[in-house]
Amino acid sequence: MPKDLKNIIKSVANNNLISGIVVFLILVLLKQYNIGLIILIGLIVSMLNFIVSAIITSMYLSKLKKNKAILFPLSYLIRIVIIVAIAVVFSNRIENLLAFLLGFIIHYVILGITTIKVQKGSG
Repeated sequence: MPKDLKNIIKSVANNNLISGIVVFLILVLLKQYNIGLIILIGLIVSMLNFIVSAIITSMYLSKLKKNKAILFPLSYLIRIVIIVAIAVVFSNRIENLLAFLLGFIIHYVILGITTIKVQKGSG
């Protein structure tokens, strides 16, 4: 995996964990423990999905394999099914599902900010 991709992954993971813990602690102080935990779970699931995606994409672009035309899209399908299965667990209440999705949204905001920072730092 290229060094710059490793740096982005590491930076995004650190920022995700810090942000997730801060949001969780704020919600615990507001006595919203369950919502805070679900947001943290959503953030972690999204972060893991990002890391797996980066690894698979890097492997796809760097290694020659016969079946990679099938395995690459299949990996996306498997990850989507896993994420939807986890989301279904939280679908018993709309607040829980929205909290899970908020964790995903937080991850993508952090991903965008981190990518911009890393690109500005390398220029």
